Amino acid sequence: MLLLVVIVSILSIGSLNGDAVIQAAFRACPGSSGSIWTRPSYCPADPSNNPPQQTEIMDLIAWTWNTAPKEQACPFGLSRVLLRFDQMTDVIPQDAIIRSATLKLFGVGSQQVNGYAFSYFANSYLNAYAPAHYGPNRVNITRVTQAYDMATVTWNTQPSSQGPPAVIPESNMQFYYNIAVDVKSLVDNMLAPGTNNGFLLQFEVEDYYRSMNFFSSNTKDDSKRPLLEVEYIVSCKGSATKDVLLEAPIVNVKN
Repeated sequence: MLLLVVIVSILSIGSLNGDAVIQAAFRACPGSSGSIWTRPSYCPADPSNNPPQQTEIMDLIAWTWNTAPKEQACPFGLSRVLLRFDQMTDVIPQDAIIRSATLKLFGVGSQQVNGYAFSYFANSYLNAYAPAHYGPNRVNITRVTQAYDMATVTWNTQPSSQGPPAVIPESNMQFYYNIAVDVKSLVDNMLAPGTNNGFLLQFEVEDYYRSMNFFSSNTKDDSKRPLLEVEYIVSCKGSATKDVLLEAPIVNVKN
């Protein structure tokens, strides 16, 4: 139960017609996000079989790449992001009614990338340089519908996902593009056993030049890790969250 206290905050508990109205915040745990990459088949370096490196940045990039050691140009490379909040399954009962769900992501700053995002994939000798947020970079967020292992997933083995998507609006803000996205329609379908496989983030149009970079679940600053805020209703007849509510920190209790 101690693990839940660390990664989950019960922000408030109220009532609606006798049922419990609960607000919970889930901070992404280390290792629960990662970028997967691909490139055209004729490029000399191929990251599509490499698992995500656990860096402090979630890279969404569609750009031209350079490959080492010969610095051969690779005309196009593309990444997507996988993101999970596994602890939600341990807290929200499957018969809960979701009232709202908001995904908050925190844009990188000059201290992290100095104006550019850098990505290197072991054994592929591939470098990609792109501004933190650039181009027609509207991003779709869909619900992942298959289980996978973040430590071993690759572009070639990525799980399927399903919409309709939630959307991150286009932005060319140089740094600190912090965004809050309504993901209620996706979280609604993540409560049944085996359905909480997280989110897939990808550009609406996967063509260069465009980029969108956020802090990942591995950043040293806990306050910058992805955050999922959920408000839900639990029937007064149920007690599925009783133990969690007794252990989790309550910041505010509504009358």
